[in-house]
Amino acid sequence: MNREERRPYGKIRLLDIECASPYDWRLEDATHVRVSMPVCQESQEEMARRGFVLADRTIGCSISLARGTVDFASLVRTEPQLTSGRREEILAIAKQCFPADRRFHVAPALNKAIADEILAGWVDELPPCYLYGHKGQSVGFLALTGEGDRRFVHLAAVLERYRASGAALSLYAAAARDCKSQGVRFLEGRISTANPAVMNLYAFLGAKFSQPVDVYLKEV
Repeated sequence: MNREERRPYGKIRLLDIECASPYDWRLEDATHVRVSMPVCQESQEEMARRGFVLADRTIGCSISLARGTVDFASLVRTEPQLTSGRREEILAIAKQCFPADRRFHVAPALNKAIADEILAGWVDELPPCYLYGHKGQSVGFLALTGEGDRRFVHLAAVLERYRASGAALSLYAAAARDCKSQGVRFLEGRISTANPAVMNLYAFLGAKFSQPVDVYLKEV
């Protein structure tokens, strides 16, 4: 399971690690380290000893498109547009929607300048996105990655004032509908347990939850 990836974002050099348990990492050329590993009390104690901060807990979500009974098409209230452009609008939405998301806030203390730089890099690299509009304004988006019989919700966001209007449901339902029509069997995601609204949305769409992971951060 061990995986290490070094990601430069301007002056930030992020060492991103996924592993089963703590081991000896080479941190010398990193400015920030993020470690994701299965929930374990012994790991928590060891990471605290090493000076890491437990910053988040995430959980995997999986919607069975092949076996599920949800009529996704009926849940799409307003049809989103699939587009490769309009990245400035997508970035503007993302900056408002991720004030503390640990995919972008990689310093133990929240740092908007660092997060904005990382977020801009993410948006630049996004595949075509489902973009949801309201009265001519872009208010939400969703991007998928993956291939074969699985797709992954790589990044999704809806401006807070439009979440109760069904914008998020329309985005996820449209993505699930289209994936199912293409023969995709599973629509998956990984979300913070601090975001019950998205957990409830996945549950409504028939998702099963598994594989909780703790996220640790350290500034080198």
